[in-house]
Amino acid sequence: MSEAVPAPGKSSPPPPRSALPLWLQRTLIGAAGVGLASFAGLALVPLFVDGESFRKPLQEALSRSLGRDVLLGRVELRTLGGIGLRTEQVRVVNREGTSELQARGAFVELALLPLLVRQIEVRNIEIDGAEIYLKRFRDGRWNVADLGDGQGAGEGPVNLAGTGLTLFDSTVRFDDEGVQPPQRFLASALSLKVQKFDRAELPINLQGRIVNALRDKPVATALTLDGTLAWPEDGDWQKLTGNLRILAEKFRPRYLSAYTRDIPSLAGLTGVFDLDFVWKGALGGESRLEGTCGTRLLRWDWPLLFGGRPWLARKVKVDTAMGVSSAGVRAERLRLSGEGFDADIQGSVRRPTGESPSPLLDLTVKTGFIDPFAVRANAPLQLVAEPWREWIATSKGSGRLRTELVVRGPLDTATTGGSFEFQNFKLSNPRLRSPIDALNGKLVLSEAALALEDLRVGAPGQQTTFTGTIARSREGAIDLKAVGTGGDLSIFSNLGGGRLGLLGGRGDVDLTFTGTLDAPQILGRAELAGALLLREGWVQPLKNLRGEVVFEATKITLANLEADLGNSSLSVDGVLEGYGSAAPNPQLTISSSGLDLKAAYPILVSDLFEGGFRRALRSTFRGLAGSAGVELKVDGALSTGTIDLRGATLALVGLAAPLEEAVGTVALGERGTTIEQLRAVAAGSPVNLKGTVGRDGEMQLSGNGTLNFPRALSLVPASSRDGVRATGSAPLSFALSGGPQARALQLSADLTAVSELTLGNLLRLAPARRLVLVSTLTPRSLLVGEASRLEGERTLNLAGSLGNLDAKSRRYDLRVRSDAPMTMAELGRYVVPFANLGATAGSTGNFDLALVGPVSAPGLRGNLELAGVNLPNLLGGIEDLSGPLNFDGNRVSTPGMNFRLGGAATGRIGGSLTDFRDPQLDFEARFDRLDLDELVASSAATEGGSLLKGLRGEGTVQIDRGLLSRLTFTDLSARARLDRGLWNLSQINLAAAGGRMTGALGADVRSTIPQFSGDLAFRGTDINLLATVLLGLGDQIFGEGDLQVKFQSQGADPDAFLGALSGNGTLLVQNGRLAANDLLGPLFGAAGGNFAGASGAVRTLTTGRFDRLEGSFNLAGGTATTENMLYLSPGIQLRPAGSLVLLDRTANLQVQGEFERTNGQNPPRRPGGGNGRSLFAFEVAGPVNQTGSLRDLRWVDEPAPIEERPASTP
Repeated sequence: MSEAVPAPGKSSPPPPRSALPLWLQRTLIGAAGVGLASFAGLALVPLFVDGESFRKPLQEALSRSLGRDVLLGRVELRTLGGIGLRTEQVRVVNREGTSELQARGAFVELALLPLLVRQIEVRNIEIDGAEIYLKRFRDGRWNVADLGDGQGAGEGPVNLAGTGLTLFDSTVRFDDEGVQPPQRFLASALSLKVQKFDRAELPINLQGRIVNALRDKPVATALTLDGTLAWPEDGDWQKLTGNLRILAEKFRPRYLSAYTRDIPSLAGLTGVFDLDFVWKGALGGESRLEGTCGTRLLRWDWPLLFGGRPWLARKVKVDTAMGVSSAGVRAERLRLSGEGFDADIQGSVRRPTGESPSPLLDLTVKTGFIDPFAVRANAPLQLVAEPWREWIATSKGSGRLRTELVVRGPLDTATTGGSFEFQNFKLSNPRLRSPIDALNGKLVLSEAALALEDLRVGAPGQQTTFTGTIARSREGAIDLKAVGTGGDLSIFSNLGGGRLGLLGGRGDVDLTFTGTLDAPQILGRAELAGALLLREGWVQPLKNLRGEVVFEATKITLANLEADLGNSSLSVDGVLEGYGSAAPNPQLTISSSGLDLKAAYPILVSDLFEGGFRRALRSTFRGLAGSAGVELKVDGALSTGTIDLRGATLALVGLAAPLEEAVGTVALGERGTTIEQLRAVAAGSPVNLKGTVGRDGEMQLSGNGTLNFPRALSLVPASSRDGVRATGSAPLSFALSGGPQARALQLSADLTAVSELTLGNLLRLAPARRLVLVSTLTPRSLLVGEASRLEGERTLNLAGSLGNLDAKSRRYDLRVRSDAPMTMAELGRYVVPFANLGATAGSTGNFDLALVGPVSAPGLRGNLELAGVNLPNLLGGIEDLSGPLNFDGNRVSTPGMNFRLGGAATGRIGGSLTDFRDPQLDFEARFDRLDLDELVASSAATEGGSLLKGLRGEGTVQIDRGLLSRLTFTDLSARARLDRGLWNLSQINLAAAGGRMTGALGADVRSTIPQFSGDLAFRGTDINLLATVLLGLGDQIFGEGDLQVKFQSQGADPDAFLGALSGNGTLLVQNGRLAANDLLGPLFGAAGGNFAGASGAVRTLTTGRFDRLEGSFNLAGGTATTENMLYLSPGIQLRPAGSLVLLDRTANLQVQGEFERTNGQNPPRRPGGGNGRSLFAFEVAGPVNQTGSLRDLRWVDEPAPIEERPASTP
């Protein structure tokens, strides 16, 4: 398009005026041109300058400055966005070759002018994607501790002083071996900006996510730090100082447990926290912390502060400003809130000083209205003083409470003051006898007292208001005022340490309390409207109490007081003068148409009726039950009126069982008590009673009834009925008269229907038909007069006493006598030990015995002279036993009693017997004749029928002549021991079979098959006699021998005994002979063959005579076996080995023999045997005493090997 030209003759309009002056326009244009040229120049510099040329000098410079090998990747020079060098890879390697840093890339910002002359001055280092490895060794050294060693600020090839550092998207791995167990932390997505490196002040901005990599389920904590740090000169990180804002999300203190375990306040802290704090100060010195902290669930186990239970809380938020130092913690502001609680805390907690382990508290705690029972389980109760702490821990209830508390002093003895404000509060505690249902008002707690400020108890309209003080002392002095209309009386149960009892119901009160909590003095009045009172020991409360009670300094007035008690109602009027004093004087009128006695008794013997009335009631009755009409007036110790019993139960002092179904009228008067006619049942026995009891204790009572045994024994205390057995019914009548120190007791009892009445398991009264007792009863004993007696076929006189009635250990001293002789059968009916003897004849010339000793285990005392007593169950039958018996408590003895045994045989026994219930004998017995075999057989054959079989004891026995195992003996002496069928004779010495026998024997006759054992030795005995009697081998072997045998066996007859015999022994017979002088001649003659030539020579030897037969043997099941028996005869020796059945004498023996030279004659020899030894062998199979049992005779070259043991000579 062509440019338009102005029309001729017309002038152009003037140009518009510029907004900027021309010179400024030119300056700006020039500056822009220079800027553009500079920018273009900087942009073109990388085209002409090779950045790689800086890599090597930069690597060397950084390596020398850091003291590490620094490896850089490709290096480019950049001029836009900052002048510096960009490298793609960076590695920093320590002297051990471990990589401490590697990154994807880095940008080193440099100063321009030094760069133009190829000098490096670093202004800032930016690292992207760095992976940094930090480590603290066990000795506390860090792997970067020597980083840049020897370089001061601004020194070295690269000046790092004042250099900034920026990290992007980096990670740091930190391994700490300086703690146990070792820890590892990983920081990821880390961004760090340090404006300049300066140990004195290090500005820092850090963001990242940190985890403890050694945890099972590591959770990242988002962490931000912004501020300055100052690193200590000695490198100890615990002395680090700074001014930092710390923000953390999901921080878990337990991940730092290796560092905090020795810090009591932090060791037990767990939870997941969000933090926003500003921290300023030094880690190891004074610092200040301000900010907020929150967690959804807190668990803080700090025993010094919270005691044995950790503090648990939910939705916790803390807003604080506090100072921390080595001396402790001081809270300028600490607002603590959580689920169910809200508190402001100010003050300090100082570390323990001196020897005290407890921190010092000086805290003020304020809360809003909270539910203390909801937060109590996790509240730090250790902060509360010990008495209050226990109250809080053991209380239950609901409502709201606001507190303002001041806690000062050592933790374990801190004092607590302040105030408690209650709102609709309900409280129960084991120390409160009655719970508090509704509490409103305020308590002010000071060091000296607890003040009640308009404290209201009860629902609106039914409140009792308390004002006054309670001293905080051990006595608990009180000064309280209680006023209320229709108020709940249960609150008063908690006064007086429980002495007032458990109160309930409603009433109008206007009362003043002074004195102490445990012993309050009450003044004022109370109008009861359906109240309740239950005191300790009462089985039923007084319910529906109506009437007026006026409390004065020395008395309590009851006006028109009515109440329900159990199943009855009553009314009381009068005055309790001197109540609670040492001289009470009740003035009361009590009326009831049908009083519940069981519920009333605990009330009547309580301190409400302190004085003579109470003492008289307790000294007469142990308890009451049933119903009675009562019209009673109590005037101090005097009680008058009537009690109409209607099927009542009376537990009288002195009787172990109560009187039941009591019906009758008891009149109380000034002179005493009159029982007009009382019918009752005593332990199942009907009784009737009437008479009077004076106020001075003078008594005139009579009665009758029927005692039904054994139930009637329960009337007597257990300590008095030990050993008493009774069965049957005994009608009786009695009269009791006299004063409390001595009362005459006369009793007559018909014993016709009583089948047993035994005292102490020793003395029987039941054979008598009537008991007449004329006695005196004192507080300590029952004295039985001489006129007392047992009447029956004969009359026995009674005298003595039952003593120690006022103690548990009652004692007998009761004498029973008769001047006429008494047969043994009659004696056995009265005296238990004689009943078990089974005597069939005999008598005692007198009967005079006393039952003496403790009721639980009495004995007998006295003397009896026995004559002509027959005991068929002892020793096979004892006759004409005569002699004295002396009784002394639990022991009976005799100097000697003579008897006959089996007709003409006689004996004598002396000694003693101790303990009638479990007799123990100590005896000396002598017999002119006694068959021990018969004694054992008869005792074993009777199952428990033999007296001897049931005895225990020890003694000596002498028998002039007797029989033992069919062997006749003389002059036996032994020590005997009896133990209920186990008999043992030791130290036996007797003459038998022409020699002596010694040793020991035992027999067990408890069963019908007796068992035996023994260890016997026979010396110089006639072997033929022993073999005949013991084995039935008569006239087979002759000579004098010694036999020692140890055995066990059993059996009721000799054959059974032999068949079961076991044991071992030795035998030695010298200078003996067999029944046949020629033992081997017939055997050699019958053999023929090789033995034909020797038979004649054998017959010339007297082989039936021998010098010695000796060896040992074993017994098992009635069979004897031997291995080393030796038979020596002139010219021959035999060695039998094998077995012999004792019962039928069947032998199974292998015999080895050898002929020997005798009297210069050569022995018989085997044909062709040369001059060698003449050895032969044969067997014995069959009866040992028959020649036909010898067989299989043969010559042998050498004897078969037989273990040869030298026979011991007994």
